[in-house]
Amino acid sequence: MPWARWSRRALDALILLLAAWLILAAAYVSLGRLLVPAVADYQPQVISWFEQATGRAISLQQLQGEMQGSQPVLKLQGLQVHADADPNSPVLFALDRVNARLDVFASLWQRQPVMDALQIEGLAFELIEDAEGVWRLQGLGEASSDPLILRDIAELLLSQRRITLLDSQIRLSPYELPGWAFSRGDLTLRNQAGQTRLDARVVLPDGEVAQTRWHGKLNPEHWDESQLDGYLLMPAAQWRHRLPHAWVEQSGLSSLDLGGQLWLQWDAGRLQAANAELAVPRMVRGDAVIADMQLQLAYQRQHRHDQLRLYLQQAQLQDVPLHAMTLEIERAHDQGQWRARLNQLEVAPLARLIAELLPDQRPREVLTTLEPQGLLHTIQVSGGPDWRDWKDWLVGAQLQDVSIAAWEGVPALTGFNGVLQGTPQAGLLQLDMADWSIALPRLFAEPHDYDALHADVFWGWQPEQRFSLEIPGAAIRGEEGEIAMALALDLPLEWAEHTPSMTLRASLKGSQAQFNARYLPTEAPGFSPAIADWLQAAEATGDIPLAVFVFDGSLLEGAEDRIIDLYVALESGGLLFQPGWPRLEQVNASLWLSDGLVTIEQAEARLWQTALSDIVLRSRRPQQLTTHLDITGTASGPLEDALRLMQDSPLRDLTGDPLAGWQASGELQGDVTLGIPLQAGNPAEVDVRWQATAEQLRMPQLDLAFGQVSGDFSYQDSAGLLAENLQAQVLGQQIQGDISRHAGSPRIQLRGQHQISQLRQWALLEPIPAELVSGALNWQARVDLLPDEQRIQLQSDLAGVALDLPPPLAKTADQRMPAEVQLSLQGEQQRWRLRAGDDWRGVVHLDGDELAADVRYRQGQAVTPIWPGISLTANLQQLDVAEWQQWQAARNTEQLAAERMLDTGMLQRLSLDVAEFKGFGWELSDLALSAAYNDNGWVVDIDQADVRGQVSLPANADQPRVVELQRLRLPRPAAGETVVTSGLIEPVLPVDPLLGFDPRGLPAVNVGIDQLYWGADVVGSVRFLLRPQTEGTRLQGLDADLRGLRLQGTLDWLAEPQRSQFIGRLQTTDIGAVLEAWDYAPSLTSQDFVTDLDLQWPGSPAFFAFSRSSGELSLAANQGMLQSGEGGADALRVFGLLNFNALTRRLRLDFSDIFGRGTAYDSLKGELDIERGVMRTRSPLELDGPSARLQLDGKLDLPSDQIDMGLLVTLPITNNLPLAALLAGAPQIGGVLFLADRILGDRVARFASVKYRLSGDWQQPTVEFDRAFDNRPALEE
Repeated sequence: MPWARWSRRALDALILLLAAWLILAAAYVSLGRLLVPAVADYQPQVISWFEQATGRAISLQQLQGEMQGSQPVLKLQGLQVHADADPNSPVLFALDRVNARLDVFASLWQRQPVMDALQIEGLAFELIEDAEGVWRLQGLGEASSDPLILRDIAELLLSQRRITLLDSQIRLSPYELPGWAFSRGDLTLRNQAGQTRLDARVVLPDGEVAQTRWHGKLNPEHWDESQLDGYLLMPAAQWRHRLPHAWVEQSGLSSLDLGGQLWLQWDAGRLQAANAELAVPRMVRGDAVIADMQLQLAYQRQHRHDQLRLYLQQAQLQDVPLHAMTLEIERAHDQGQWRARLNQLEVAPLARLIAELLPDQRPREVLTTLEPQGLLHTIQVSGGPDWRDWKDWLVGAQLQDVSIAAWEGVPALTGFNGVLQGTPQAGLLQLDMADWSIALPRLFAEPHDYDALHADVFWGWQPEQRFSLEIPGAAIRGEEGEIAMALALDLPLEWAEHTPSMTLRASLKGSQAQFNARYLPTEAPGFSPAIADWLQAAEATGDIPLAVFVFDGSLLEGAEDRIIDLYVALESGGLLFQPGWPRLEQVNASLWLSDGLVTIEQAEARLWQTALSDIVLRSRRPQQLTTHLDITGTASGPLEDALRLMQDSPLRDLTGDPLAGWQASGELQGDVTLGIPLQAGNPAEVDVRWQATAEQLRMPQLDLAFGQVSGDFSYQDSAGLLAENLQAQVLGQQIQGDISRHAGSPRIQLRGQHQISQLRQWALLEPIPAELVSGALNWQARVDLLPDEQRIQLQSDLAGVALDLPPPLAKTADQRMPAEVQLSLQGEQQRWRLRAGDDWRGVVHLDGDELAADVRYRQGQAVTPIWPGISLTANLQQLDVAEWQQWQAARNTEQLAAERMLDTGMLQRLSLDVAEFKGFGWELSDLALSAAYNDNGWVVDIDQADVRGQVSLPANADQPRVVELQRLRLPRPAAGETVVTSGLIEPVLPVDPLLGFDPRGLPAVNVGIDQLYWGADVVGSVRFLLRPQTEGTRLQGLDADLRGLRLQGTLDWLAEPQRSQFIGRLQTTDIGAVLEAWDYAPSLTSQDFVTDLDLQWPGSPAFFAFSRSSGELSLAANQGMLQSGEGGADALRVFGLLNFNALTRRLRLDFSDIFGRGTAYDSLKGELDIERGVMRTRSPLELDGPSARLQLDGKLDLPSDQIDMGLLVTLPITNNLPLAALLAGAPQIGGVLFLADRILGDRVARFASVKYRLSGDWQQPTVEFDRAFDNRPALEE
């Protein structure tokens, strides 16, 4: 078929063409790969050709060529182009690397080089601003403004398919400002199908990345026919130091942090639309600081006008959040008229911004002082072509809670709501408000708050001349009533040339007096401050049917051309005519205030329960120095009101408050005339006269009540308080007196006669002990009522008064003892000074509950006490405790004053010097006793020849008392008194000295005696703790040093039946030294001596004796001697048990060569049982020594003074061969015995033992030889 044949031919031709194209392409590529790399060999020729073509010196480090696919690529490194042909000329630009990929076919077609891709690395250029503000580009050659050249450059750039700049460096250098370097800049320009696209990014100095993107159609020959859409992303950065200096100066910005996104549309040579989202973290202009602002902007060019819409999402002005706002601005293309609409606007931020923008200082100061606040709604502002001519702006807005501060005479306003229309030079404000306030600082100190206002306010402003404000009529409703007001205010800007003035008329109806202080023009220059203070302090109450206030004249201080009038009608009111004075109630009066003076006439009122009538009050200025209120009237009412007037009014300070606290019931009638200065520091003029009769009058200073009081009283500020013909009933008796003036203070003189029992009814004299003082006395008293002090002097000779005390303190009724009591009362402080006869002196201070007193008897003058409590000092010739005990026993049912003082802790210090003291079985001379009381109790110091120490009596009864004596001397029995023994075998006294004493009544005492004397002899020290028990008392912790013999243990003293028990130990080193210290023969010595005792005996501990004791006794001694000698029998019987000297004389054999003057021993021990004075050995008493061994066994009857014991004496043969020879009667066998002792040992010992029996009187015992050569116990048969 024909079409098939043609199809095959066409396909064959296509195959041939494709094959030819492949062959040609392969040849082209092969040829390119051979020829293009050879371009490196022609690098000098290429550079020379370009230098000739451009006329500039060019340097190139390396030139390379290669094929990338079908396109040749030229690579250049280190390219520098100089300004001219001189290689030393400045470098126009320098490139690190250039990669150019040539589009061969497009270049042939366009007959000019066309790059498929041009990549440039390391391009660096700088924009520099000179002193004239002109920017110059350095790094890309000289800039040219020739349009043809610019068009050629643009056509050259648009003819390239893609141009890429990598790692470019851009630097902006404003004039005399720090530079701004952009690094790592990348730019790509693409041209394709008539469309151009530019993408760029650059790293800002702070590390953030800025990006931009532009695309559209560009016509270099007709730029106004170009279309372009652009986008810019700029992160937030500080632009203040990066923008041109001229721009910054013009804007006035001191800080600008700005970032955001911007979309632009350009067409027909104009900006057609723009949208932006801006973030302003911080912007500062002057004192205005805007932070955290988010702003959206939309611009649209319409046919006849431009429209700009701004939406403020959020922002903070001066750290105050702003409401979201929408602003729309339209501007006509032809005439330039503009109109702005704003949905809402906060007044305070707007005022601050306007103040910053105002060019003149004076308006800026006014606006700053006014400090507007609040919110504006539906704001419309329009103006002419010059938008900066703000004086002709036409403004309309709705006000919501708008407020302004006061400026000069302009009032401060808050809570304003209304509609505003006008220009800054004139306008109208229509007000319809609720809950608003106004402040007129030129007139009133405090703002006025009201419930409602209906008024039209007209303003006028003539720049550089004056400001006027007019309110023709205003209807105001407030808490104080209905107010009608008219105001006209004229304020020139220059007060030195023109006087500011104001006219204010206000009337108030149906109000209350409590609101009067609000309408006192206290800040008006012509208003008297004294009158203002008085009217404000009057605290007036009551109904005010009508009040009118008028102010007309200058606002300047000190000006005379003004009128200030006030009229107030008061009904059923209350008035405090001066602070501190009593309040007047039920006041009916009319008050006029004109020219700074106050007048009240034909007024009536009540002062508490007193009726005041014919009251006239006028203010005056005597000698034009101060302002006074003259008040006259009559009074009739209860006496209590007169006292209150003297006590609770300024009369108290004028008179020194002589009647402070007085209370009375009665009636008075009198006349009152007062002249009260309204300025502080000037005395009042007072003249009050009244006649009084009182059923009762009480003076708290004296804590005394008067009955049936009558007299004539008067008070003048010059003469003070006076009274005549005073009569009164006091403490059941009639007294007389008068009141006079002495040394500027009232003095009351009284006289009368009273029984002691009646005087004790007076609280100040209640401490007089009724059980001690009795009788009656005549007295005279004088009372001085000083400021803040009352002085009382009471005198009497005490004739008829008896004092019931033991001698020498007693007084009979017929004895005279001139006495005087002086008392000073200051609030709760009392100061007493006492004198009675020649012996008693006292000073007492009582401050509230704190008492301090110094009372002395025959010890000189009392002094002012400095320590709390009573200090009693006395010097007594004789003190017999028995007499005081008898005196107290007669009053054992009463608690005496002294006991009460001790119980309550009133008595704090006691000091007694007694020449002769008798008591407790002691007779002491020159006894000094002092005692002091503290929080822990009493501490008593005793000083006398026989006793010296301290006794502590704790305040807490559960704590033990403490007796610490440095010395205590116990008297020996007096001469002629029977003494049985030395106190060991038999009691010292025949009768128990503590017989009948119940030990259960003894308190807990810690006793310590450093030196215990027995007569003139020192015994030693003693310490023990006395503790009461259920059945008696116990001396525990007993520790006594008895001349070297230490006694330790516990002593119990039981009450029923009375008996004592001691469990303890006697211990010393050398018992012989102890015996010598006690004046006994040292028949026994030792290095260590211990005796353990467990003894009990009937009676008290003072009635101890071995002959009356039962119990156990054990002793042990080491390394001593049993010595011969004479001495006290008691000591031998206790410690040696027999007189060794007498015993040896009674032995039938002569032991003198063995014993001599004594026998040494290594140990001495034994145990004894005692039963009612009879001692029995529980185990033999053994003495073991190097010379002999003694064993004593049996009993010793101390009550009958009999002994029945056996004595075994063992003599070691090795040491006593002569003795053994004598015992055997044959000295020649001594050697045989010595050998036998060595061979037979103990068996021979029985041949060296001798037994004796002791019996009879144990002081002179009978010693009988029993047997020899036997070592069995002494009494063992």
